[in-house]
Amino acid sequence: MNAPARQGIPLRPDPAALRESAMRSLARATIDTARRVRDRYAKSAWPDDHVVKLITRGAVTQTTLADAEVLQQVGLAFVSSLVPVSAGAGVIASSLKLSFDGNAQISVPSLTLPHAVWLSEGQPIPVMQGLTTPGTLIDPYKVAMIVALTNEMLRLNGNAEAMVRAVLLENAGPTLDSALFSASAASPGLRPAGILNGIAPLPPSSATSPYDAMVADIAAIATALAPASGASPPILVAAPAQYVPLAMNARNPWSVLMSASLPAGTVIGVIPAALATVIEPPRIEASSTMVQMDDQPSADPMTGPTISLYQTDSIGLRFILPATWSLRSPSGVAWLENVTW
Repeated sequence: MNAPARQGIPLRPDPAALRESAMRSLARATIDTARRVRDRYAKSAWPDDHVVKLITRGAVTQTTLADAEVLQQVGLAFVSSLVPVSAGAGVIASSLKLSFDGNAQISVPSLTLPHAVWLSEGQPIPVMQGLTTPGTLIDPYKVAMIVALTNEMLRLNGNAEAMVRAVLLENAGPTLDSALFSASAASPGLRPAGILNGIAPLPPSSATSPYDAMVADIAAIATALAPASGASPPILVAAPAQYVPLAMNARNPWSVLMSASLPAGTVIGVIPAALATVIEPPRIEASSTMVQMDDQPSADPMTGPTISLYQTDSIGLRFILPATWSLRSPSGVAWLENVTW
């Protein structure tokens, strides 16, 4: 009698390994793009990395549905990789993720469903209809930067990959935080509204004990978030001085992230599912032309400090990340400022 075949244990994908692989491919694609400025026929230094070819839009076979999914994951992996330097990336990574799918604008409607009821045996189950209300409109925005790198730096394969990756992460992280955790209104064509826009801060506790004040303040945030907290567990985002006591409190059941972009004394509670986000695959281009070496360049390229990338044997890398968000419900955010602990 034959023994029954053993069922193998399916291997689960490691999110950290997938994120690391996507970020490695993104850094490699950036280096390949830069090298082809001098030699358009230069071969990739990583010919076996299929994702590099997708990102650089090289001469490969037509993009399939599977390829499109891989590209989408690269954009999400980039945001996830920002988490160590960006609390905003941590919130976005847990948010409701959507896609424009070629549309210039998308709407996120709100759906209210009646509660289930208790019934005795044999009783008919009531039929309920949800109430759909028009949602907020999400417009496309982008985060962009140009970084000048010398060709000597790009020729060092191992170091170039690590350095390009560090530059991308360290520059994009603070930009996301400062925009996401702000009270600024949307600027059409420039940036989305901050999640604090239109939401008044809660009054901080007046308790004299720092610990008692911290407990009272977090309880106030929990109470404010209660109507929306069934969607997903809350995340606390705090300024560095407030992050330390929150993170060291072993009894704190919530995830706690730190953002250096927040003023001292600021603590924000967010329900990630109340935030709709759209993160699309990054675009990478390179050039060796004249550039303005200014973090606030003018519309006139001939004004301000300029350098010739050709003359300095450098490459200008332009990185564009289409990213936007919209708060689905104001009940998903509660925050305090000027806390006393």
